[in-house]
Amino acid sequence: MICTVIGRELPAARNWSFSVTPGSVHDFQGTYLLQSTVLALVFTGYGFSAVGHLSPAVVLALTLTLYAAQLWLSSAWMRTHAYGPVEWWLRAATNLTIPAWKRPGSRHHG
Repeated sequence: MICTVIGRELPAARNWSFSVTPGSVHDFQGTYLLQSTVLALVFTGYGFSAVGHLSPAVVLALTLTLYAAQLWLSSAWMRTHAYGPVEWWLRAATNLTIPAWKRPGSRHHG
C-alpha cells in the first residue's frame, strides 16, 4: 500500500509499505498508555508542569522523539514476543487463560 494524501502519492513515501498480518500487530494499548504517562508527567502538575513553558518546536521534537523510541521498542519487542505486555494481560484476563509469552521459535538472549 502506497501512502497517499487526497488521492496523490507522496514521493517521499514510495518505498513505504504497511502490512498488518497476524503476529505483526504492535501493542497499541501499551503504546497509548506509555505516551499518555510520559506526556502527562511532562506537561501536568504530577510531573514537570511544562504546559505553556515549552515552545511548539520543543513539543514537536519531544513527541517525535517519543514516537520514534516507541516504534523502535515495539518493533524490538514484537520480534521475540507473541503480544505486547498490555495486550498479554488483557488476553489473559478476558480469556481466563495464560497466553504464550514468547513468539514460537524465538530465543531468549540474556
